[in-house]
Amino acid sequence: LKLLFTTETFALGINMPAKTVIFDELTKFNGEGFVDLGTRDYYQMAGRAGRRGMDDIGLVYSKLEARYTRPYRVKRIVFGKPRCVESQLNSCYATILNLYSLMGDDLYDAYEKSFHNFGAPLEEREYAQFQIRQRVKLRRRLHCIEEGELTPKGRFAAKLYGRELQAAEFLASGLMDELNEDRLAVLAVAAVYESRGKGDLARRDRDAAGKLLRRARRIAKEAGLHHVYTGNVHDPEGDSTFCHDCGGLLVARDWYRLVEWRLNAEGRCPDCGAPLAGVFEAVPGDWGARRQPVHLGEL
Repeated sequence: LKLLFTTETFALGINMPAKTVIFDELTKFNGEGFVDLGTRDYYQMAGRAGRRGMDDIGLVYSKLEARYTRPYRVKRIVFGKPRCVESQLNSCYATILNLYSLMGDDLYDAYEKSFHNFGAPLEEREYAQFQIRQRVKLRRRLHCIEEGELTPKGRFAAKLYGRELQAAEFLASGLMDELNEDRLAVLAVAAVYESRGKGDLARRDRDAAGKLLRRARRIAKEAGLHHVYTGNVHDPEGDSTFCHDCGGLLVARDWYRLVEWRLNAEGRCPDCGAPLAGVFEAVPGDWGARRQPVHLGEL
């Protein structure tokens, strides 16, 4: 090849050095707007210049447009300090299932050979190992792993990246076969929805959003979901938990404040004795109207 036009992705994992590297510009589009190349990005591409055993030196040219490029920006790109390389280890459930299907219980030893184990502090390494074991344990309890192999349910979850727990449970329960297109859409929205707090919605939009969320909650409950909540709007009923059997109030909430707690010490409804899905302590928390971090890997 005499000439090759590429994006920065070409420099990341393909061993194809060139005699000369030419930058048409020193900016890139990051999905939202144009930003300067980072020093590491620049050298990843510039480092391709010079073919081993063929060239004494590699040449790098950068085209600069004086109207848009300032000297300090070029200096920062070329002579700046590259960002540290940090592990992006993501021990999500799908990753755990895929690795388990290949390695079985040797999965735990595989972590010790990872880049994360090499560079992370001891506390983070221990927590990562703990998370892996807890997630395998949870997958066994949910019958995604049986007798050292993935079940059909586990193989399905292993192909998803994001909401794999919910999707596998929905499919295995047969719920998705009973819903029409509209209710499937509501189910998907309920599964992926994440509350961002009451301050994220403009005041003029809250009334309309409240009506829409309450309607979605009503449709979801009619479709057979037991515990559906609204968020981002003030809706004490939609924030509270009710017994799926008798309909009695179990936990009353007003935003993040617990107004009433009626669960018994076993996490059951005091009226009919039906258990509430989840893990509960005998006495509710008292942290009040503020967020409390929860690490799912510890459950």
